[in-house]
Amino acid sequence: AGGFKGKSDELADRLSKLGPYDLVGLCDTQLSASGAPSVKGFHLVRGTQAGKRGVAFLVARHLASSIKVMGQANSDQLWVMVPGSRGEKDLYVCVAYMPLPGAANAPAAYDTLAESVACYKQRGVVVVLGDLNAWLAQANSEEERKLIGPHGDATHERNRSGERLLEMLAAYDLRCLNGFSLPPAAEGFGSQRSAWFTRRDQYRGTYTMIDYIVTSPEMEVKDFRVDYED
Repeated sequence: AGGFKGKSDELADRLSKLGPYDLVGLCDTQLSASGAPSVKGFHLVRGTQAGKRGVAFLVARHLASSIKVMGQANSDQLWVMVPGSRGEKDLYVCVAYMPLPGAANAPAAYDTLAESVACYKQRGVVVVLGDLNAWLAQANSEEERKLIGPHGDATHERNRSGERLLEMLAAYDLRCLNGFSLPPAAEGFGSQRSAWFTRRDQYRGTYTMIDYIVTSPEMEVKDFRVDYED
């Protein structure tokens, strides 16, 4: 979000055009302990701990009473549970804002995320989304293609956080959705259409993929898309 303050109307407008959405993860909210801006049609869910930059969920009003906020082991990782219906498994969703790869707290943050994934995967279906500050790059083997897909970022080498993320995917049989589809030609990114990019550096003119959606393999995914209008 790059700071949530003053962006409620803008966010509501974008969600109304792109949605409908039931659950929206927010990173880098930069909200104070008492700050609770509202977004039309949504309920804001925050953790019990105030993170360094902050994470939160926007939950559609019709679903808000069903959501359960889980224990928060890391201030920049927030888990919620959506009860399964008609015999389906419960859904455990995490929005995470991970430290930079070289940060002293990066290893511990990824360890905490992996431990939470292990815990909730035993109970139901897991989804992790957010700014993971990782470069996964391209798959180097058939086994990696099963985890991150064939359409990785060919412009960057895998960094340490990318290695940590890949280790978690392999350990808990998860899939990173970013690499399993390509953006349509109409997006107009020229040669950059070889992968979905989630961050554009307007000063360097470079594109990177550091925001991800990770799911259990049994999760049925009908669509994956990056909004390039921001």
